[in-house]
Amino acid sequence: MIIVTGAAGFIGSNIVKAINERGEDTILAVDDLTDGRKFVNLADRAIADYMHHEDFRARIRAGEDFGLVSVVFHQGACSDTTEWNGKYMMDTNFEMSKEVFNWCQARKIPMVYASSAAVYGGTADFREDGTGELPLNVYGWSKLLFDQWLRRRAGRLTAPVIGLRYFNVFGRRQDPAGAYAAVIPKWIAAAGEGRSVEIFGDGETSRDFCYVDNAVQANILAATARVPDAINQIYNVAVGDRTTLNQLFAYIREALRSYHPGVEEITALHREPRKGDVRHSLADIGKARSLLGYEPTHTLRDGLHQVAAWYAAQTRAR
Repeated sequence: MIIVTGAAGFIGSNIVKAINERGEDTILAVDDLTDGRKFVNLADRAIADYMHHEDFRARIRAGEDFGLVSVVFHQGACSDTTEWNGKYMMDTNFEMSKEVFNWCQARKIPMVYASSAAVYGGTADFREDGTGELPLNVYGWSKLLFDQWLRRRAGRLTAPVIGLRYFNVFGRRQDPAGAYAAVIPKWIAAAGEGRSVEIFGDGETSRDFCYVDNAVQANILAATARVPDAINQIYNVAVGDRTTLNQLFAYIREALRSYHPGVEEITALHREPRKGDVRHSLADIGKARSLLGYEPTHTLRDGLHQVAAWYAAQTRAR
């Protein structure tokens, strides 16, 4: 059995899909299913069982087992960078991660967990062993503190632990709603409905956008890594290319052209820069390439065309 926490979320549901397609394992999907979209994310997934994350947390605290578990993909987290409730964020992202880790270590079960590029703050040095700036929000702190907490236990591990620092992952089943929805699904949804998109700042802010299939590949490679140098590490997961928001807007219109002929008329509305936003980010993925064998299969533009087709199919199905 494989356990996936956050299994009904964006990246988690795509990991579940990839495991299903391999056809080798059953899955225990852990999530809180707080909204209807999450039901949709799991609707077409063949899972062995579903468990509410609070029930799962209570059971691992009690030291219960779930049968023969080969790996845990710990994707569950609060990822809203505008959330300033430190107690809630730390309990969800830091304390629960420690509980999952301790449960895995007691049973010698490998664990692959979601870290984040937010740990780097506003630094230009996006290397795993770099000396970056401090995180700009509580979310970044919650992820960094868990990374550091694990580092202090590096010499006492009973099973492999690998962290993946995601850089602006996007793709199918990503929620376009909410005040801090990821920019790509939000813009695609707006443009598809003929609405203007909002750009915070001058549009020259840049990101290393990573299609979700690349992130799934990194998770599978991490879960199956057995080379001593590759395990018990933290890796950047990205493409290694930087795109400005102005360029992104142009690429989105290009990807939507086949589905929404009037998309070229959509305009961008510039707003004041948002507090806590990093100006530029560009990942160094050399470590993941050399130790995990990670190689991105989708560029930003490849991924945008995939997402545009998926959203168009969802719209037709309504």
